Amino acid sequence: MKGQRARRVAELLKEELSLVIQRGLRDERLKEAFITVVRAEVSPDLKRAVFFFDVHGDEAERQRVLELLRQARGHLRRELASRVRLKFMPEVDFELDRSQEALSHIDALLAKAREKDGRSH
Repeated sequence: MKGQRARRVAELLKEELSLVIQRGLRDERLKEAFITVVRAEVSPDLKRAVFFFDVHGDEAERQRVLELLRQARGHLRRELASRVRLKFMPEVDFELDRSQEALSHIDALLAKAREKDGRSH
């Protein structure tokens, strides 16, 4: 039951953070970035939430946005607290979502293996 609650809270927080990022950011540098909140993970005790995001741009842009989001943690947590009714608002942190990179790497490896297999026959 506790795991289900954490998943529901994570999904709710992800949706609300997406709205805050779209509409409620004061920092112009973040407003200009194309940020997509991919997923959220909340600890079973609901005390910590990690948001995984992606940014359109190169690695330097992604790192810049990561740093800006981390600097805005307190503001974003307060915004979430005003939108979501929880007894305690989890501490928030941000991480770059690397799943797309991993999928691209796997696709490249598979393509290379298929190419090599095709040459051996």
